[in-house]
Amino acid sequence: MKDEGTTAGRLSSTRRCRGLAAAVCFLASGVAAGTALAQPSFDVPFVPTPMVVVDEMLRLAEVRPDDLVMDLGSGDGRTVIAAAKKFGARAVGVELDQHLLMQS
Repeated sequence: MKDEGTTAGRLSSTRRCRGLAAAVCFLASGVAAGTALAQPSFDVPFVPTPMVVVDEMLRLAEVRPDDLVMDLGSGDGRTVIAAAKKFGARAVGVELDQHLLMQS
């Protein structure tokens, strides 16, 4: 296991994050361009997290500008948007629902 505090660990981590971000952008661009992507069916409804809860979660996590916040199933993007706007962090959201992706 690499020590993430080393230069090699940080570079490796940065490369993984860039690769994931590129994949998310690729998928999002296909949706925005109208490319036919299969829309999965979902077993659970989208229930937005209240902003007061989002803010408190990010505060308790002590999110800082040098952090990368990732939200799998990001819904309307409120958590990643708040992490970036209010805490200055880099943030990546992953969402399968095309309508929620467009909202975020």
